[in-house]
Amino acid sequence: TVEKGLACLAERGRLVSYGMSSGPMDPVNVNLLRARSASVAAAGLMTYTKNPTELRERADSLFGMLKSGNLIAHIKQTLPIEQVVKGHEDLEKRRTLGSTIFTL
Repeated sequence: TVEKGLACLAERGRLVSYGMSSGPMDPVNVNLLRARSASVAAAGLMTYTKNPTELRERADSLFGMLKSGNLIAHIKQTLPIEQVVKGHEDLEKRRTLGSTIFTL
């Protein structure tokens, strides 16, 4: 997936890895980035959640942006919590687009 992502980058583009749904990220040859002045960024959730105060501030900021309309969530499907297995199967089989919300 990384190689495909790198092939899509425009000049000065950035590939951002924020999960490992396809498995661990392959090593990146920095020389391939240099030709386009491109970059790669990677983040791990745990570094953003280990400080409870910072986590609350970031969550409040996110939900504030959603409430104000400055950020729009693309929720493509809503399922009752009883269908959580189906929802995960759909996700694993790549039958979903956007976010899936489970309701009580």
